[in-house]
Amino acid sequence: MNLPWILERTRIWTRRALILALRVSRLVVTGLRHIRPGIRYLWRALLRRWRRSLEFRTVAVTIVLSMVSFAVVGAYLSNQIANNLFQERLKQAESESRYYVKQVQDTFDGSQANDQSSVITLVYDTLKAVEGNGSVIQRRYVFEAMPEQTKPRNRWVESRASDQLTVRVIPPALRKSVQESGKDQYWASTEFPVGNQDHPGIAVGNKVTFNGTVYELYLLYDLDTAQQTLDEIQNVLWRAEPHSSS
Repeated sequence: MNLPWILERTRIWTRRALILALRVSRLVVTGLRHIRPGIRYLWRALLRRWRRSLEFRTVAVTIVLSMVSFAVVGAYLSNQIANNLFQERLKQAESESRYYVKQVQDTFDGSQANDQSSVITLVYDTLKAVEGNGSVIQRRYVFEAMPEQTKPRNRWVESRASDQLTVRVIPPALRKSVQESGKDQYWASTEFPVGNQDHPGIAVGNKVTFNGTVYELYLLYDLDTAQQTLDEIQNVLWRAEPHSSS
């Protein structure tokens, strides 16, 4: 196989492609020419009917207004349901976070660990106990030593996090609020990886202390199931298909 043969075949294939493209374009133009008169005829017929028939105008306006009303009501209901569902999950996340942060702080306060191995084990076990299924939504954690601390820091434990998570999943504004606060709790919406997908969630941030070191502790709550529930409700609202009650 030599270069002249390849060039010749390329010219042939290019010419065939151009011929095929021209034929397709002609078919499209021909089809539009046949369809256009039908569209014009239908439009003129509708205009004539609109001008001559009060009943037709009444029915048409009623249908349009019904469709607009349905869309507005559907959008309003969808927004209300989404907001209520989110507020319910947020309330649960805040309540669970307060409870588990207190558990973590109580464990740290009562710890007698004073060597590297025991400290690392204690921190790991304590945070692992926090992780798991909440009463409504799944819970994960990010544990990070606060930067630029003036007191001596125990560098045996700088950070810990649930699988696939790093401190990068925490919104910077939330970290700033937690770092600058006293003992207040803050939250923010976020996304974090679960398997091969990013799930919507809520990150709730607090401070805890251990051996003189201040840490940021974020509990993350997976809202994917809530999103699925909302999607199903929206599908029902927008389809609005009749179902038999028998």
